[in-house]
Amino acid sequence: MLVQKNGKWVFVSRKTRRPLAYYRGEGKPSEDWVRKQEQRVQYFKHLGEQEFVSKAGAGEWGRPELVAKYIKGTPGQNLKKFKDYIK
Repeated sequence: MLVQKNGKWVFVSRKTRRPLAYYRGEGKPSEDWVRKQEQRVQYFKHLGEQEFVSKAGAGEWGRPELVAKYIKGTPGQNLKKFKDYIK
């Protein structure tokens, strides 16, 4: 939502009326600028809803694909003895 505060155009939250972006140009901002700000807000609003939790846990009881990636990317994970590592 676009409002004017103290002579400056401000993109504010519809719910809390908190300023989210200030327009730095002269005059009223274009519809394109307002649309870009709305897209940016929606992007960050829905960022936390992605499935990051299901990919967590590369430890001993983690998901098989992450455990395999961890073992592959960490030197010495497939060795039985330390002397095999220093060869």
